[in-house]
Amino acid sequence: VSITQYTLTVSAGTGGSVSSTGGLYDEGTEVTITAIANDDYTFLSWVGNVSTQTSVTITINADVTLTANFTQNISSSIDNFEMVYPAVVKGIAQSEFESIFSSASARMNSRPATILTIVYPLGAYVRDGGNWDGGFNTYETILDATAISTIRARLSEWFTTKLLIPANQLDSFLDEKMAYVIGGADLASHFGESSTARLVMIGVPNSMTAAGLKKTFIHETYHAFQQDLETDSCRDTEPPAASSNSGWLVEGTAEYFAHTVGESLGIEGASKSNFLQTALADYNEQLADNDDSAATFGRNASKSAAAIHLMILKGYLEEAHVLDGSLFHQCARQGTYGPSN
Repeated sequence: VSITQYTLTVSAGTGGSVSSTGGLYDEGTEVTITAIANDDYTFLSWVGNVSTQTSVTITINADVTLTANFTQNISSSIDNFEMVYPAVVKGIAQSEFESIFSSASARMNSRPATILTIVYPLGAYVRDGGNWDGGFNTYETILDATAISTIRARLSEWFTTKLLIPANQLDSFLDEKMAYVIGGADLASHFGESSTARLVMIGVPNSMTAAGLKKTFIHETYHAFQQDLETDSCRDTEPPAASSNSGWLVEGTAEYFAHTVGESLGIEGASKSNFLQTALADYNEQLADNDDSAATFGRNASKSAAAIHLMILKGYLEEAHVLDGSLFHQCARQGTYGPSN
């Protein structure tokens, strides 16, 4: 007696795999197929079968074609964001910082990095400069020992879990960053620790307004969104700093983004007019001082943002590529906008 055979064909859509791709089976054979979702995906349904279970058992009585469909998990824009906020600054609740971050993050084309942000208050002005690199000034440290220990403990956990810093090297990493906090540095900085782990630290002097802090927070967060800053192959394409456009493109886009997003959130003083006025004032002051660098940008955020604005108006640069961070994918900031153009 001849046995009839049928073909079972099984495939997986984007986001997963299947336990078997099928084959030729005798009539009446029961076959169980399981759909396996990749990370960040969930099994949705089978095409060719009414079951919505990940495992489906079918009896082969005809040729059958099955396709497993998966759906990508939609992560909140607040995901992969951590904050150390040991004391309320300028009356801004942590939930408001998180809301601002969520609004900024939601604009990104993609965002692979985990971001840790530390915001801490400072006391009275002490002196220009300090015992660290970066040109920061010194203010009184007003955090108590408990708050400082909290920051160090959180940093220790982050360096260990996100950067896999071995125990025998951990203290040197922690000491470098804690020197700013303990020493009262008025830094507002992004530290690109790796392509997937970014650290933002903001020390808030009395002279900084609540609106200024919010804009600074958005500006520094945008640096953490700039993906190719920590890409070795991208840095290798950069010419020497004197002839590189990267510095002002990095700062100008962050300032442009901060004012654009800040204006959409109703933050006082956030607007294109604001950074254009600041840029003009800086330029005029340099002219009055007979400064030969008046027409150069360096890393002056306002002047660089004004240049970004002009490039957008002239059609040299699409605003969307600034606002979604994609200018910082694949080294476009240097490859597309290099010294030649």
